Amino acid sequence: MMKSRLPWYGSIVTRIRHLSPTQLVVITYLSAASVGALLLMLPFASADGRVMSLVDAFFMSTSATCVTGLVVKNPGVHLSGFGQVVLLIMLQLGGLGYMTISAAIGLLLHQQIALHQQLVLGMTLGEMIHRRRLLQHVLRFTLLIEGIGFILLTIGFMRYHLPPLRALYFALFHSASAFCNAGLDVIGNSFGGIGSFRYFPTDPIITWTLAAEIIFGGIGFLVIADWCERRKWYRLSVHSKLAILASITLWFSGAFFVGLFEWDNAVTLGQLPWWARLQSAFFQSVTARTAGFSTIPTESLNHATLFLLIVLMFIGACPGGTGGGIKTTTASVLMATVI
Repeated sequence: MMKSRLPWYGSIVTRIRHLSPTQLVVITYLSAASVGALLLMLPFASADGRVMSLVDAFFMSTSATCVTGLVVKNPGVHLSGFGQVVLLIMLQLGGLGYMTISAAIGLLLHQQIALHQQLVLGMTLGEMIHRRRLLQHVLRFTLLIEGIGFILLTIGFMRYHLPPLRALYFALFHSASAFCNAGLDVIGNSFGGIGSFRYFPTDPIITWTLAAEIIFGGIGFLVIADWCERRKWYRLSVHSKLAILASITLWFSGAFFVGLFEWDNAVTLGQLPWWARLQSAFFQSVTARTAGFSTIPTESLNHATLFLLIVLMFIGACPGGTGGGIKTTTASVLMATVI
């Protein structure tokens, strides 16, 4: 029986090995999204026990896998704990890149990374990777940042008298969602039905923890690895310097203009103390580029602010980061060319 199956199995393995890096990336992400959709269609993945439609399930799974953050069902309301965990796994895989995680686990097990995996990793991280240590930096850095975020968010949520397990779960989910720049939340009706993080515009622990994780996730693994190895500004590569300078410029210029446009808007920043206005303006600038969380009602923003957010979303994160967009380095080069 086993012998009759070996040719079929060997044929599949051979075909996979001969896939181009582009084909392997597409098939991997499509497979992950499909598996996630099937899991979300299970009755116990929904809070009401009903089977989610194929279109809705595939949309939700794809959004999580591609860390887009768009949803057709409120995860905190319509999904059960199982369904939310499925989303958590999908966004974590999507944020880091499936092949990145697989290769990192292989490194921990002292296994070699195949050449075709290195090619795929090069596409995922933004350039060709030849050193094994980079993957170790990726995994360790991810665990470090998400771990610190988890601790701080747990403290933040516990201050609102949530049950300990719920506070821990909220911290775990949103720490991963922030670092992976997914923008998905499971707040649901826990705070009076106020969506996203609009209940916490004056909470410095939750706001700044989320902002820091979004920043570290979006800055890019290549930049982090470069910094860890060289540790001096003048030793950094041109790519790293450009990514850091562009990011800093976008964070603070975006915050300045959000504050300028919304300072007296009674529905958004105008209802907050002055320090919370500055805090929310910076948070909105950071989250708009790569994540999607919000501490103010985005539907009430002025048109000028919305246009600004569109520009920030279009630019997005840095190469090798967990966010989307055309990338900061690309935008910088285009701007320099035009000027």
